[in-house]
Amino acid sequence: MTELTPLPPSIESLTPEWLTAALRSGGALPEGSVTAFGHEIIGEGIGFIGTVARLKLQYSGAGPEAPATAIAKLPSEDPGSRMVGVAFGLYEREVRFYSDLAGDCGLPAPKPYFSHYDAGAGQAAIILEDLTGGAFGDQVAGASWPRPNSRSMRSAPSTRGGGRARSSPGTPGSPPASRPSASPSN
Repeated sequence: MTELTPLPPSIESLTPEWLTAALRSGGALPEGSVTAFGHEIIGEGIGFIGTVARLKLQYSGAGPEAPATAIAKLPSEDPGSRMVGVAFGLYEREVRFYSDLAGDCGLPAPKPYFSHYDAGAGQAAIILEDLTGGAFGDQVAGASWPRPNSRSMRSAPSTRGGGRARSSPGTPGSPPASRPSASPSN
């Protein structure tokens, strides 16, 4: 079996053998193997400090449960962005979210097929279920509350009063507080 470490440092360094081992480790590919794949970089230029690509997978001997596509997330190849991601623990946090929390957090999240962080190398690799049809938010510009016509907002369960997460106006994740009028009261 192909070793999963060292982790691939770029989308171009992914191999069919590595993808087979990664998908198998997460239960997405119980039989068969990846024989070839193509990729399309997605989410480029909107605040990411990593590389995100949609993989189009081809198999030999795989069952119908094998995903036709998957999302690969790897740290940025840009040294400055990578340094920020490692220094602030962003890559490790994302890996831990998918491996430890995503299935139980009560929010819709793609199924992780593989997620691993190598602290010594400052390297991470995440392979996720492809939720085609969704849209990327802009991590730099942010979003307004509530976001009209947002698929993610309509599908996310409410946490207000449900015992999971509570927030008050002005805290992250809550709607903005009403503000008094700035006009004079005379």
